[in-house]
Amino acid sequence: MRAQMLDNGDLRITQTFDYRLESRGTPWRQMFQQYTLSSDRLTTISDISVTDLTTGRTYTQDTVHSPGSYGDVGWDSTCAGRWYIADITQSESHPDPFDPELDALTATAVGEPAQTKDVEIGWNIPSTRSAKSMRIELAMPWHGVATAYDDVVALEWEPFSALNSTPAARVTGTFAFPKDISESNSWAWLHTGAASETTRLDDGSLQFTVTDLPGGEYINVVVMAERQPTSAVSREQAGRMKQRILEQERREARIASNARQREARGRLVIGLALLRASERIGLPVFDFGQMQAALKDWRQGYAWLRGFEYACNAEYQALHATVPVGVGARMLGGAAMIASWLTAFIYTAAVGQIALALVISLPLLFAATFAVAISPRQAFTAQGEAYADQVGGLMRYMEDFSEFGDRGVFDTVLWGRYMVYAAAFGISDKLMEQMERAYPQLADPEWANVHTSNDSLVYWSARRRATRARGGAFGMHGMHAGGSFGSMVSNSFSSVGSTIRGAMPQSSSSGGHSGSRRSGGGRGGAR
Repeated sequence: MRAQMLDNGDLRITQTFDYRLESRGTPWRQMFQQYTLSSDRLTTISDISVTDLTTGRTYTQDTVHSPGSYGDVGWDSTCAGRWYIADITQSESHPDPFDPELDALTATAVGEPAQTKDVEIGWNIPSTRSAKSMRIELAMPWHGVATAYDDVVALEWEPFSALNSTPAARVTGTFAFPKDISESNSWAWLHTGAASETTRLDDGSLQFTVTDLPGGEYINVVVMAERQPTSAVSREQAGRMKQRILEQERREARIASNARQREARGRLVIGLALLRASERIGLPVFDFGQMQAALKDWRQGYAWLRGFEYACNAEYQALHATVPVGVGARMLGGAAMIASWLTAFIYTAAVGQIALALVISLPLLFAATFAVAISPRQAFTAQGEAYADQVGGLMRYMEDFSEFGDRGVFDTVLWGRYMVYAAAFGISDKLMEQMERAYPQLADPEWANVHTSNDSLVYWSARRRATRARGGAFGMHGMHAGGSFGSMVSNSFSSVGSTIRGAMPQSSSSGGHSGSRRSGGGRGGAR
């Protein structure tokens, strides 16, 4: 994607979407992007063009058509190759017409009460059962985006908002300034919670790459440039803003950098504990029960296991899933333990009644110690209860879903992802038994080499079970050049290298960082 800042404060945006459409029960027919117009930062979108880069077809404007109201032939002849823009403020299922000029919002100053509208830009593709790649280009100007202050011109561009539900494996983008603006008199920051990299080019443009963008994660670009005498930005606001924005970005960069370090260090601890456990067990696949058993009988394993548990607790707290509890109970228990020792000392040293110490002080000490030991340290929040219900539901689904026969061979990729959870639940062997009943070929190592990814838990679980069935030993030496446990850790954590870099102390933030941004950017979908 590319955004070009114009002299009047508008943005000329070009976005290219490369869709991979998996087969489903109904054909794919309609793609769309939704945006929130706001009178203080985006007043309207006009002059839209949609092009199918795969076929070279330029789409024409039309009204909204419901994909479910047509058959394949009717849809392709009547609706395919058309695009639309509609007002979905009141309802997504019953959109209203939108005229970019007549329905544009009147610009208001930043900080004043703003008017908003939600609009949807969609395009109708021919009925498609599946496609490995379908490239669509959406080009449009966004109006009324920038605000001119006494010293700078500033704006925010949010190509993906937190409301976006469509994940993306890779997002690349460029933000370009007008010709009189360079790196020496402009500033640019990328905000996102996903892994990212940024570069300033020779002409001052900001180039960024975001990888493994999940649904619900945003990408936000904040830019600022010194105001030029020839500035034609329509929205003006008195006051100097440069220093305030710089201080805000420095503060958010520090907060985000500290959060990244805590998260990365936790992930490193978890990854290293899984690697240590694999060395002790001699297998690249195991569940948490096996990991605990392997580490408990190892002198240094206790430290690894404790670090693993601390890292997990940090993840729970980051999700706001748990809160500390039982502090009062532990304090009372501690006080009771002190009282038991004092009374024992008095009974034995001062009074000389050892029997009283045994009858009164010793039971009190045992009771206090037991109360402190069993007192819970963490409890679920309401959000944590919801997470727990989801996890419990997933476990019940995997335990009860024993009919794999109609799933198809290539769904072993999907179940390879589920195997991670099955290992955590301690039911990975049970899940593999179900899969082998549906796919007896899994018992054949040669078939598994060809039809399953050799970095997946399905592959290694199948190899382990096949070797056991033949009475052989399966250890770390069984890994061949095509796969390793380290690569499985890499797949789980996106990038070990970026995790290690994130765990290192940083004096400044040179890449993307997360922060508190306003929502309202692009959010895509398909029907």
